[in-house]
Amino acid sequence: QSTSIINLHQNPNLTKNMIGGKVVDINLAGSTLSENEIRKFLSHLSEVTSVLRRLNLRNCRLTDGSHQAILGFQSSQSELNEVDLSQNGFSTFGISMLLSRGRFYRMNLAENFWAGTQVYPVFSCLVSKMNLVDLDLSFMKISRGELNHLVEAMAGELMIFSDLSLQGCLCTSEEIDILLLAVCELRFPSKRLNIRDNPSPSNLNQTVTAAMRRKRIQFLDMRGCSFKPQDSEIIDQLESQFDSRLKLKVFNSELGDDNRYHP
Repeated sequence: QSTSIINLHQNPNLTKNMIGGKVVDINLAGSTLSENEIRKFLSHLSEVTSVLRRLNLRNCRLTDGSHQAILGFQSSQSELNEVDLSQNGFSTFGISMLLSRGRFYRMNLAENFWAGTQVYPVFSCLVSKMNLVDLDLSFMKISRGELNHLVEAMAGELMIFSDLSLQGCLCTSEEIDILLLAVCELRFPSKRLNIRDNPSPSNLNQTVTAAMRRKRIQFLDMRGCSFKPQDSEIIDQLESQFDSRLKLKVFNSELGDDNRYHP
């Protein structure tokens, strides 16, 4: 099957003739869609195709009321496993519904309006195993309670991920330690963990070495973490320990080594 990427800004009148038997990627990024508009659009889309593969709804000003339309639409699609919902207005309630009831392999939920004043148990809602290949929660502040639920979901194999991004999500070094120690105990190895722009682990040598040496993760990205000057020697040792299959990034190559460690 061939793939057609359709940008709805250029093709607003979607028809069966446009799609034919192709696997389609739909891009609506940057559109402003009300709850009623997204419901009507997805209902129409389900009538003209059942083989959508990717749906890009980034920065469409969607809110919690849209989650039912998105989940309902997925049930009509045999190929749909990837959705980009970043930069929208989903709260923890909407995100919990998408995580617990969706069957997406890749979900980008970065930069939503997360908990703010509303705290809803996102990860504790995971009641069945989720084979999430890729989950991006970048820049969405995760409370200690939510982190504990995430760790429990990982330990109980309720969430199995290959690529997890928690860039800019955590607040303390202790929380980074909790996450890395949980990664050490994963039954199924993961490919990539992105914890950029967070505090550095409080026990850098123990936690990072354990996570990498047990080969529970192949690529650990810690660029932009708040390393202390005394971490320099430890980081050099860590980088020299792992072969080419296990990669550890701890500095921003675009900025150069002068910005490698942050007091």
